[in-house]
Amino acid sequence: MSHLLPEAHPRQTDGVKAALQAVYNWNYESEIDQLRTLYANALERQWIALKDLPWEQELDREAFANTFSIGGIPIHETDYWKGLPATLSWEVSRRTATFMLSNFLHGEQGALMVAAQLVNAVPHMDGKFYAATQTLDEARHVEVFAAFIRKLGEVQPIAPGLRQLLDNVLATDDWMKKAVGMQVVTEGLALYSFRDMRNATGEPLLRKLLTLVSRDEARHTGYGIKYLSAVVPSLSEQEIAELEDFAFESARLMVDSRAGTSFRETALQI
Repeated sequence: MSHLLPEAHPRQTDGVKAALQAVYNWNYESEIDQLRTLYANALERQWIALKDLPWEQELDREAFANTFSIGGIPIHETDYWKGLPATLSWEVSRRTATFMLSNFLHGEQGALMVAAQLVNAVPHMDGKFYAATQTLDEARHVEVFAAFIRKLGEVQPIAPGLRQLLDNVLATDDWMKKAVGMQVVTEGLALYSFRDMRNATGEPLLRKLLTLVSRDEARHTGYGIKYLSAVVPSLSEQEIAELEDFAFESARLMVDSRAGTSFRETALQI
């Protein structure tokens, strides 16, 4: 009888080849004080997904549908939306939110994997310490988004542009490109999206969830900016140009029109 652990269902797993150099640092003293301070802040502001959110309460469907927006556009304020039957407005908002939150979820899994890579790849102990706390943050984010989506429906496939971005960041062997692609571009835009949805929604559970996640994301973006600000001045012009090109391509993929394909397909099903 085999005693091997069962593998994940093949249709539920996927892969990208990701090679990097793991870097030891035998100096355990702080070298970048701003990162060590950020690490201390992260330790103090941990929260527990299953304890600190009221998962037992039912979703407020009326509040969810009556504060519906896409990209900050307050569709719920239009006469057309107000004239829809309650069941239809709930279904439209539910399906659209499921798509958007599913891509938040997929992005958080990518961030979880990149943060774990950074623990190995960054050269400074301060950077390793903070990346370890971010890895825990991202695991918690995956947990809470998956739990909320279960209240709405089923997880939707990842948008093509986001998938390509995550693949690029995971596959690069340059830790600074990982930091630019994930901490600065992806986390920065995710923070904006989370805050936009949090400010728009009147649904209590979703609002609290996004408030807690946004606090973590602000630290993650700060990590990338503070770390890169400390090391980029020592790079050559060519290295800086390569980093800028990677950042531009990452941003392009985030706004690539192909990322909306799944949303249009979802809308057509209603």
